[in-house]
Amino acid sequence: MSTFAAVYYIIGTQRMFSQTELIYSIACTVYVVTCLMFAAVRWFHVCPGAKENKSYYHPDRKLFTLLYAVPVILFPYIFNPTSHGSWLLVKGYYPLTHLFYCAVLLFNYFGKVKQWERWHLSGIISSVLVFASVILLFAVALWPGLQISVIMEELLTIIIFSVGLLMTAYCGFAMWQVWQWIHEYSTDNFSNTEDFPLTYARSVLIIPVIHALLVWPMVLLDSPTWLAAMQILLSVFNVIFLISILPSKRKGNPLEQMIEDNREADIAEALEQKLPTEEENKNCPPPTGLHALRRAA
Repeated sequence: MSTFAAVYYIIGTQRMFSQTELIYSIACTVYVVTCLMFAAVRWFHVCPGAKENKSYYHPDRKLFTLLYAVPVILFPYIFNPTSHGSWLLVKGYYPLTHLFYCAVLLFNYFGKVKQWERWHLSGIISSVLVFASVILLFAVALWPGLQISVIMEELLTIIIFSVGLLMTAYCGFAMWQVWQWIHEYSTDNFSNTEDFPLTYARSVLIIPVIHALLVWPMVLLDSPTWLAAMQILLSVFNVIFLISILPSKRKGNPLEQMIEDNREADIAEALEQKLPTEEENKNCPPPTGLHALRRAA
């Protein structure tokens, strides 16, 4: 047997992977490695022109790094793809996380561009639901000697489907919101049309659709083979997507944008100081007669 294959011993056992199991393990390893590579490059690499204001030119850099480091928890499946617990972990990981990741990344990037923060509460609630479910599956996969009963598996499957569908709907809402901003930009309703990355916004909206078309058939078919093929495709996608987002998509100047934002805030404050309404005029009628003459004097 080759040295490469020897690395893939099942921990705690004396038998080797079968050829099929080795393929499953390698596919998951490739996916995890490309995700960690993505996280490292996204964290350490910043184009020279963007180093002075990273949060402006790359508003999603930190979040990308965090989310792309999470797949390291799939290591139980890498070392033991035949384990039922590790299969439930990797089967549940994708519908639980990928559409959620798409949603928060859309909100985080374009929400900062638009200075729209109303997504924060929904993001926190979604994070709790997603990561609580993932931690539960991770604990099941690591629990030594755990016998997963039919009832327990059904319960875990219900959690995977319920939270996964909820995150799919949440991602749909995020896509709809970004599409609204694209429409506003297209009709010149944005104050700074150079600041909103229209082409980038249009191109990334297709990504959640692709992820959904890859992830949900794997879950419905309950197929490790589909999973392996999906992981290879996602690994290729990780490399291509990383290369595409390294240059900043924002062309505006952060100082000019700050001045524009302050100007808009001043205008909004001035509009709040509006003329008295008709009801207020009735309660406080304008001075007449002697009172008017006294005020004029």
